[in-house]
This record gives sequence, C-alpha cells and structure tokens, in this order.
Amino acid sequence: MTIKVDLERAYDRLKWDFIQETLIGARLPKMFVEIIMKCIKIASLSILWNDIPSSKFLPSRGITQGDLPSLYIFVLYLEKLS
Repeated sequence: MTIKVDLERAYDRLKWDFIQETLIGARLPKMFVEIIMKCIKIASLSILWNDIPSSKFLPSRGITQGDLPSLYIFVLYLEKLS
C-alpha cells in the first residue's frame, strides 16, 4: 500500500499545541521551546488581492515554509507521527 502525503499543505496544518508537545518530547530546554513557539505565533499575514494588501491577521496553526527552523520542526513532527 502506498500513502501519498502532500508535504506542502502539511506545513499549513500543523497544530501549535502538537508542535509544542513534540519539542518538549524531543527534550529541548523549556526556554528554547518557548522562544520557538513565540517565533511561530508572532507571524502575521495579509493577502494581496489585485495589488491591494488586506488587513493583517494572525494564523492559528501552521509554520512558515523555507526557513531552517521550520524544516527541523517539521522533521521532528513527522518523526513523532511515525
């Protein structure tokens, strides 16, 4: 049996509580986990529609793609799921 996982969409669906549990489960120092979670939660987004940006809003889950810490968080997340 083959399972296809759309990893690009998976970044957007990570629940922050599960990320925090995963980081704690990886035995990272509490202060380091708090810093990572603040970096994840502080991001704000806006949508560009016809060259007009919308008002900013805060996401409730997910991590950004393309930066190095997100890759490590995602690998830990996949490891926990497996």
